[in-house]
Amino acid sequence: MKPYFLLFFFMFSLLSLAQKKTYYNELGERARKKKATYYKELSKTEDNLWKMEQFYMSGTPKFIGYAKKKDFKGKVGTHLTYYSSGKLKIKRIYKKEKISLKEAYYESSKIKSTATYNDFGWKSNVKSFYESGKLETDVSYEYSFEDKDTRTIIAISYYENGQLKQRDEYIQDKKGGTRNHQLISGVQYDEEGNQIPHIPFMTVPKFPGGNKLLYMFIKANLKYPKTAKKEKIQGKILVGFVVNKNGKVEKIRVLKSEDHDLEKEALRVVNLMPDWTPGTYNGKKVSVPFALPINFKFR
Repeated sequence: MKPYFLLFFFMFSLLSLAQKKTYYNELGERARKKKATYYKELSKTEDNLWKMEQFYMSGTPKFIGYAKKKDFKGKVGTHLTYYSSGKLKIKRIYKKEKISLKEAYYESSKIKSTATYNDFGWKSNVKSFYESGKLETDVSYEYSFEDKDTRTIIAISYYENGQLKQRDEYIQDKKGGTRNHQLISGVQYDEEGNQIPHIPFMTVPKFPGGNKLLYMFIKANLKYPKTAKKEKIQGKILVGFVVNKNGKVEKIRVLKSEDHDLEKEALRVVNLMPDWTPGTYNGKKVSVPFALPINFKFR
């Protein structure tokens, strides 16, 4: 009986590594199977890595990637994302748990964009391409290792005929958790090479009235949790969110927390925010991630 018991235990262990399917809607939220647009499967590899697979409801692969931890932290190797047609959409390569390369493709399989990163996982260059294969934008990032919160950005764009469209230089500061772009110089041309009025290549999302009113809004709406106040708990809660193309605040989550009651209150206040003015990139509205620190301290 003992050999059979060992065999059963071995088979059970293998099966236990394969997780049940979990279903999600188009927003990435857990959903019932009938309302889901895709599902996930998580399993353990022979190399002791966690393998994440996602599938459209048709069974077509949506994503495959690897990580060192079950919560999918410590990403390693090549991660692939697919269109519902089965064509490759995005390829990411991770080295030493830091992203080193990201490539995006049109559904025609032609290259859409490339992004390279340095050893710290910071962007060093991003290029985008017209579907014809012609270069559309070329954005480089230069860092000061004496001040890691500041970087210089050179943004260059081209018309599809190859004519220079724009060249901007920015200083980007992310102190305090949010990013601010300061335009140092900029010039813009039409398709014939004639200089025209300049429109910034990139802008960050803005709270109605600017940062000053943002912090006034937080101060006016923040309520110190009774339990935390009684126990004299104070600290900083770092809240991450995305300002989407329509200015809506979404994907709100806690990035760093000092206390559960404090983080609940910080999330409540961020959820109260009105719509922002969306950010732009190469003249188009884009979704932009933000990190906002909310301080709780006694007066």
